[in-house]
Amino acid sequence: MNKNVKITISGKLKVYTAGTGGTQVSTGTTFSYANLPTNLWVEGSTASSKMADANLVVNIEGAGGSRDKVKFTVLWVDSFNRRFADATPQYGSVNAADYAGDDVVSDDNDKKQDHNDQHTYPDLAHLGLNKDMTGPHMGWMFEVEAVVHPNNLDPSKFPDLSLEQDIEYKNYKGTNVVDSGTYTNSGSVISNDGPGPIFWQDVTPSAAGKIYFLDSPGPPWANVYGLSSGDVLRTRNNFRAWARYGNSKCSRNFEYYVKFDLERQLATPEWQVLNNGNKDSQNNAQTALDP
Repeated sequence: MNKNVKITISGKLKVYTAGTGGTQVSTGTTFSYANLPTNLWVEGSTASSKMADANLVVNIEGAGGSRDKVKFTVLWVDSFNRRFADATPQYGSVNAADYAGDDVVSDDNDKKQDHNDQHTYPDLAHLGLNKDMTGPHMGWMFEVEAVVHPNNLDPSKFPDLSLEQDIEYKNYKGTNVVDSGTYTNSGSVISNDGPGPIFWQDVTPSAAGKIYFLDSPGPPWANVYGLSSGDVLRTRNNFRAWARYGNSKCSRNFEYYVKFDLERQLATPEWQVLNNGNKDSQNNAQTALDP
């Protein structure tokens, strides 16, 4: 029985005749039996609102009830946001009042306890300046969140979903660069296992579809750059984050930076955060999206 085949394409999908440079196939297109079998390439165009809600249906013309269907889930990650605390009055303070206005790690971020376990200041999962005990180094903790579509994503169906981050940093002694580096996703992929304890990510979507990662950029705790009392250490960190599934990018880029300045002291604590009103008021701790 030689029959033509008609294809019906969900509005969430695009279909092409080749993986690169192919012609887009419109829904309702009929393929002559003389040209079958044929290969088609499917691309997601609109994020799924629930699992397996995008269909590709094939009907054999003139053969009622003869059809086949493939279900797709179009994964997309958006609504990136980063959460960041204001400058802490003095590094190393154990006074809870000093952190009263700071944000904390989200309750539904399952790496919140890991954050607690790895830092000495403050005593809860506060964002802001922390002493990371894995270096140790001084890191200004931030949390990046994003929303997964569909919100009810089944992690068992997408086990390779991850968040990636590129990093470019420079540390200054006064105005002189004393340390710098660039880490691309090939060298600093934030994976489910993570390259080290300073990276944490929770890629199991919450009830609201949120996923998270934490980072704590900053210079070493030890005075490795030879600063004298009163010298200023500046750290500047640029980031680009995105979501990935397998080898495919599934979000737009999200760019931001973190910078803060510290003054070396002889007395304890050894470092003093420079806030507005101090000697370097234009470079107090802050984070923002890159222009």
